[in-house]
Amino acid sequence: MNSLLPTFFNEHGASLVIIVQMITVVGALYGFARFVVDIVGWLRRPRLKLYMSDDVWPVAEPSRSELAIDIQFVVFNPGKRMAVLRRVEASLVRPSFTAAYPEKTFVLTSRRFIKGNPAGFEHTEAVFARPVPPKESITLAVQLRGRYDQSDSTRVVCFDWFPGRYQLHLRGLINARYLRLSPCSGFLFELNDLTAGQLSPTDAFDTPLTRSVRLMN
Repeated sequence: MNSLLPTFFNEHGASLVIIVQMITVVGALYGFARFVVDIVGWLRRPRLKLYMSDDVWPVAEPSRSELAIDIQFVVFNPGKRMAVLRRVEASLVRPSFTAAYPEKTFVLTSRRFIKGNPAGFEHTEAVFARPVPPKESITLAVQLRGRYDQSDSTRVVCFDWFPGRYQLHLRGLINARYLRLSPCSGFLFELNDLTAGQLSPTDAFDTPLTRSVRLMN
């Protein structure tokens, strides 16, 4: 057996050298490729992926100038750098109701974190920057608030949530750059006549209320 080894290496030595060299080259190329991928991943700007809950919660409140909607979501950091969510902004597209109230877009901004309890949602604290470490995720619930003119509402005491299909587009200030967080078509939900009426009281009221509405996508 031992006598066969020198003969084998003598006959196939050149081929073995080529194979070893090829393995070395492939290993070096793989290591270089991994190095480039790591560098690109590190240099790429921080980003977040947002996953919405199945529901959103339009809010009825006794305000003649502000409207609000509560949302809950998970943000995941797929990158290799810390991503800091500093603000969430939204564009809420309300459907047309009558000729006097055509489709309109309202700009909303995150104001307060919220949490659920048996009676509904309650405010917990003002919105602050939330860090999301690489390859980790956090769950957040925030209230988005915006302003409206009294000419935008048929109600005297509050914002009028018309029945119909709404679009909610989200973007976030991540570190120092705004990025789109919602699909291009936005998140869609629809208010039927009953829910729209509950969210748009005609009589004066003191306590804000909300209704859960299922997203369509």
